[in-house]
Amino acid sequence: MARSAQEFITFVANHFRLLDAMCRERRHFSSDDDIVAFLRQFENEDKNLTRLINRMREIGVLVETTGEWAAPAFLVEFIAKLFERHVLASPKVIQGWIETLRSHVSALCDQIAASQLPLCETVVDAIRFRLQEIEDVFQTIIRTVQENCDRIGAEVVGYRQLEDQKSLRNRLNRLITLHDEYLEPVIRILDINEDFYSVTEQVATCCDRIVEVDDINSLGLNEQARFIHREVICLRRAVVRRAEEARRELSPLCEAAVRESRIAIGVARALEAIRLMQWQRLALESDLQIIEERDRLLCGDRAIERYLRQALQIKPRKLPRVAISSPEILQLSVSAEDLVDRLSDVASIDDLLGWVLLTCDDVNVDSVIRLFHAIIELRPVQAQPTEDQVDYEHCDFLVRANRWTWKGMRNGA
Repeated sequence: MARSAQEFITFVANHFRLLDAMCRERRHFSSDDDIVAFLRQFENEDKNLTRLINRMREIGVLVETTGEWAAPAFLVEFIAKLFERHVLASPKVIQGWIETLRSHVSALCDQIAASQLPLCETVVDAIRFRLQEIEDVFQTIIRTVQENCDRIGAEVVGYRQLEDQKSLRNRLNRLITLHDEYLEPVIRILDINEDFYSVTEQVATCCDRIVEVDDINSLGLNEQARFIHREVICLRRAVVRRAEEARRELSPLCEAAVRESRIAIGVARALEAIRLMQWQRLALESDLQIIEERDRLLCGDRAIERYLRQALQIKPRKLPRVAISSPEILQLSVSAEDLVDRLSDVASIDDLLGWVLLTCDDVNVDSVIRLFHAIIELRPVQAQPTEDQVDYEHCDFLVRANRWTWKGMRNGA
């Protein structure tokens, strides 16, 4: 074994590529020539491989088991866990973070309700600390779900690029596990009727109450509460959208895998019944139509023979592959809330309707006008009309209307 842990770790770090291949392929070597042939893939031709092999044996990277040389079991397990990219934060972990977020929100509500104006410095610090804790936990949930969805997307891309049948089967089984045991439960947790949505709504309500209190605003909590409110609304929508995109990438593969599995199982059972001559298992008398001709011959006999011949011919054929197609990008409709979120970061706009037409260039005129009026209803203070009339052209339509202006948060509105 290794003389010291430091030597072992240093060697693994310096020769990780070859050790990764050795462990993941579970290579066993019966002689030094086999080891040299394997190492030639990763080392320069002028390097002394005999010295490297002796070093691997000296520190314990190569150990002898049953007359062969191979990597020790603990190193194989370590490499496997290191590359186990589908091991994600489980839905129970995410649910635990949501409960932590709920406890922070409950404490913040109690602090706000019990506070007396004017606020002392201790109360202000407590509210600021609680807001920071809420932001940290919320960001952890969002970041974890998005990173795991990105990993799932990478798994799907890797699966589509594989050609080896065994690797395809193993990767597909892993994708099915991801879909059933991680993605579907997480999407249910993020649903509008579940805990995540309700607790984030409580966060937004608490932030609104903080913004409305003048005394708190004067102590510097206004911007922090406003930022958290906007972040909760935007990121909550974004993480749900990303999880749905990951599910759309995975669902067709899982459905195809289940369908092919059922077909393969059925064909295998039929062939096994034919080999054992257990015709009752095929239920041919109920599955094949029998027509009696005038000469009293049964067409069903020929049909059965043809069926059996086709089954025996199909036996050596490979199973059909899942069709490879690029995942489609989700096209979401634009809402007035989305446009208001974008406008919240804009200082001012001289022509609000022109901005909406430019932003929604692929939306018909009627929908654009409805969005424009919805923005005015949502933010009547920030959207103000002028006396100027402007001709607006969109697609094949020409609309004449008064020009409206927009004053955002940066304008002090």
